[in-house]
Amino acid sequence: MVTLDEFHGRREALSAGLQELRRERRLNLAGLLVTDIVTQGSLLLVDGDADLLDLIAYPRLAGELFELKGVLSRKKQLVPHLLRAFKESLPG
Repeated sequence: MVTLDEFHGRREALSAGLQELRRERRLNLAGLLVTDIVTQGSLLLVDGDADLLDLIAYPRLAGELFELKGVLSRKKQLVPHLLRAFKESLPG
């Protein structure tokens, strides 16, 4: 059984992988959503520009780790939230 405890044990390696992906592809932001269907919540691990991280309006557990209670779907819940936040941050 995979639990969020296992995620926490691999967090440093996953974070390093996100940093590498971001560097290789020249991205402003890279992230990984890990969902626990039993507790009906997710953790979002990100690597990105500090100003983009500040736009993620979920509780921050640590510098690059966010808690998303009730979020189970990237497509229906997370992506629309992030797109709206990033769009609202654009100048003009």
